[in-house]
Amino acid sequence: MKSEWERVKVHSASVSRGEASAAQLFCRVGKDLLNRIVLSYLDEKMFSAGKELEYDFQEFEGEAGLMDGIGMEDEEEDESFYSSVFVFCRDIREMIRHLRERALKCINFIKILSCDLEICSKYGITDDTIGDDLLKRLLDTGHVMVKFSNYPDAPFQVFCTLDVVNKPEYIDTLLNTTCSKIETMTAENNEETNYLVLIPTEKISKKLLQQMNSRCASMSLSLKTKTTLQLYINAHEDIYLISEKRKFLEECRRRFERHAKDYFENERLVLRDEYCSCNEQIAILVSELKEVALKASNEIWNCPKNLEELILMKNEDPSGKRSGKTLADLSEKEASTLKATLKQAFNAAFEVCF
Repeated sequence: MKSEWERVKVHSASVSRGEASAAQLFCRVGKDLLNRIVLSYLDEKMFSAGKELEYDFQEFEGEAGLMDGIGMEDEEEDESFYSSVFVFCRDIREMIRHLRERALKCINFIKILSCDLEICSKYGITDDTIGDDLLKRLLDTGHVMVKFSNYPDAPFQVFCTLDVVNKPEYIDTLLNTTCSKIETMTAENNEETNYLVLIPTEKISKKLLQQMNSRCASMSLSLKTKTTLQLYINAHEDIYLISEKRKFLEECRRRFERHAKDYFENERLVLRDEYCSCNEQIAILVSELKEVALKASNEIWNCPKNLEELILMKNEDPSGKRSGKTLADLSEKEASTLKATLKQAFNAAFEVCF
């Protein structure tokens, strides 16, 4: 899946809406993988372990009668054949091995996918009068307002850093970037990494916007970028900061917040999401994907906690009476096998979840 995603996200960028469509598809695939090959597998194996035990006991009873008929002593019987502890531990160890492989592959893919798709930070506006002040602050701190000749009624105003104001192709590409995959157009060791800021138009007074017409940089958007902005970008209520890549986002955020420090101190601006997508549909799908990943991680983490009772076949009837074995009932070999199985389960859970 990782290699497929790497290829698709590169080639789909040349097709209008292709990148966003590919991202949505892989989010759905990732969610389906978690549900099918991790969660469903875990439920099935935890349930079937007991069912297999019933069959093993039936098979043993038949062979035990045969052994009694030929005069075999109990001490000569193979303990591992009929012990419920050994039967459960055998099945659980096999389940853990497969579950670990499945979960690691799925969760690693989801981490890669979310890192590629979440190249924005979202800021909430708690003071509706902040728009004009923030616009002026950005202009005073080395930002330039960019107008689009073929999209004058955009629901947001775009600001870029001074370093890229004369690079319309860079701005166009960054606005159309769904995935963190574009080639860096500025030096990677540049401390002042470039970014774009999107501020909702309705937060800025019409009078100030008219005054800014003569001071804005002007450019024309490509058709595919304009389509992306019209259909997908959700910047009507919050402020978005868009970076080239996720690994640059923290430094970009630090730079922007330094310029607007007093707004954050007075809580006129608040950071709502450190890593997100400004594409509304993708943001929803990534959020759903993370919820399923969290559920899978919790199920895997809680699995070892329930194994001891499952293996010892501890049950409680309606009257509250407990049945099944206790640790004191186990032979030395059974106790050792149980301990090794639980350790394997906890190690796998720790590896997957952390």
